[in-house]
Amino acid sequence: MLTQRQLRAICIAIDASPQRYERFLATQHNLPVYKRKSVIRDVKTRWNSTYDMCERAIQLQAYIDEWLVKEIALRGPRSGNGENADVDSNDFKQLRLSATEWSHLRVVAKMLRRFKHATNQLSETSKPQIRFIWMMYNSLFDFLDQMTEELDDHHDQDQEWPEVVREAAEKGREKLRKYYSKTDEERGYLFNCATILDPTQKLTAYEEVSSQIFITL
Repeated sequence: MLTQRQLRAICIAIDASPQRYERFLATQHNLPVYKRKSVIRDVKTRWNSTYDMCERAIQLQAYIDEWLVKEIALRGPRSGNGENADVDSNDFKQLRLSATEWSHLRVVAKMLRRFKHATNQLSETSKPQIRFIWMMYNSLFDFLDQMTEELDDHHDQDQEWPEVVREAAEKGREKLRKYYSKTDEERGYLFNCATILDPTQKLTAYEEVSSQIFITL
């Protein structure tokens, strides 16, 4: 996704040198030193790191925008020599996110937040979580359907909603279907029995799927 790539490039630019990093922290002069934050860069080998990057950037949106404006002014046009010869102000102008792109980023973060929440729910304890698996899949399927409906509702009003987000939701469904199929047929009895034997679930899980344990964010 283009907006995600832009955001990753911004994070790399901020962390590229101690001077840039310090100038970024300086934009947060209205906050106590201990509350000032840096950006988070996503890592391919870390689950949910893209969500962490997006969520932190949204929290720091005003400071990121201010930092880019100041970096653009600091550099100016490329002159061919001098300390800023290797960095053109246009390089930073291309990184700036529009209000619409920040809005798109919030949609992406909303989608990824639900998956991180599900991950945390299943990994916060060392006890067996098999009784929650079936509920988790249904919860995520419902959420992706809801996200798609919301995108469709806004499509007529805002033609700039990115089609890539809708495609991402569908790819999420495809991945979930692959693993959800493992809860069917003979292996499905394990998940069904675990759910029914759970005193907090029993048959209520089958009566009303929307009453699943995962909190809607």
